[in-house]
Amino acid sequence: MGNHEWDKRRSGRLAVRSSCRGNVGENGESRRSGPAGMAKHRTGVNYGEATMQIDMQYYGVYAMARAAGLTKEASAQIATASELVDDNAEEEHVEFGDGGRLDLMPTAHHTTDIENRDEEMQRKVWVPFHFIPGNRGRTVAERLVCRKDSAIARESVDHAVRMANRAFGPQLLGITAHVYADTFSHYGFSGASCPVNRVNTGESGPVEDDEAASEARRSRGKFAAAGDVEHEGGGNWWTDMTEHLVAGIAEAASGALGHAGVATWPDKPFLVWTAVFEHEVPAREMRQHRDNPKTFLEGCRALHRMFCKVGREAPHLRERVPTRFADLEERVKGILATVGDKGVRSDAWKAAAIDGVFAGAQEEIPPYGGHDWLGTLEDWRSRQGTDRAVRSQEVVESDTFRFYQAAAIHRTFVLRDLLPTHGLAVN
Repeated sequence: MGNHEWDKRRSGRLAVRSSCRGNVGENGESRRSGPAGMAKHRTGVNYGEATMQIDMQYYGVYAMARAAGLTKEASAQIATASELVDDNAEEEHVEFGDGGRLDLMPTAHHTTDIENRDEEMQRKVWVPFHFIPGNRGRTVAERLVCRKDSAIARESVDHAVRMANRAFGPQLLGITAHVYADTFSHYGFSGASCPVNRVNTGESGPVEDDEAASEARRSRGKFAAAGDVEHEGGGNWWTDMTEHLVAGIAEAASGALGHAGVATWPDKPFLVWTAVFEHEVPAREMRQHRDNPKTFLEGCRALHRMFCKVGREAPHLRERVPTRFADLEERVKGILATVGDKGVRSDAWKAAAIDGVFAGAQEEIPPYGGHDWLGTLEDWRSRQGTDRAVRSQEVVESDTFRFYQAAAIHRTFVLRDLLPTHGLAVN
């Protein structure tokens, strides 16, 4: 596709691969590797640092579902599926004892993971699950750029709501909620390694030199460490120099995939910052003021609206009349403005639930269950080829199976139906 489409610099890809360690997880755990050292199976490794994080994709999604009147069970399934989109890097199929099998495909990788240089991964993972195209512009590269609350994103929401009554409905709703929420943080970037994503790292950054800016810079250091880029803190001059270096390395390592050039700044709900792009794209300012507290609040309102539709379409998932978003707004604003890591804001969501803000009564938000879903998959895998191997009938009603079922349905709908309807053939 040349300079204005997908980046196909094969020699560059090989150069990056040779310099990546790539076989150690975020917590130092080993990854199984396939050919050429490419990590294939990564259960339990958290890739969420590269995308909107667990405080929003699990706790925020759960809170909006409960506020919309959905049941505790449905809200937990929806929120777990939403966050698992970031945590699922599974690729190996699982075979069952009766000859059945479950084919798996990842829904995320860390932004600096070498597999992201693979064009197929970009088309099948980043485009449908994290940067759903906004379809504005002349070239395919321009039309792939994600747009906040785009018509295409809203059509994917309508599709999921229509299928809410299916057995996999909550899982599909959670996956779609993740994709929809990402449009309120990933807008202006695309899920392809492409020059349209390149930013001027020297001019991009937090608007104010305050606590929020310090936290954003600290998180950029964590992002760099996850991508095998090492640096140490120091004075302001050192911080400025290293953060720009890290941004450039991350952008180069990923081939300018998504928002790698600005690390996790789009996903910090408290941050106000500036993005200065190097390439002009229709309907996108070259110098873009990014008010994350404002756009994240818009995203919460949109999720609440989505889940209210779910309650009307699938009454069995609803247990009460929705709480008006206007009655939540000030508390949600405060949570989003909380400076700190994702754990701090997760605690803020939990505290609001205990105060009865979302469900009209005091309650606790249940712990994230995605690791249990992946653990079930590991159990199935460990029993392959033995007399203890699971049978198809045992798995099809599990949350784990329904998550992968819903992920395949979402991917197929977006890539083979929704985007072609709008004149985009991505895969």
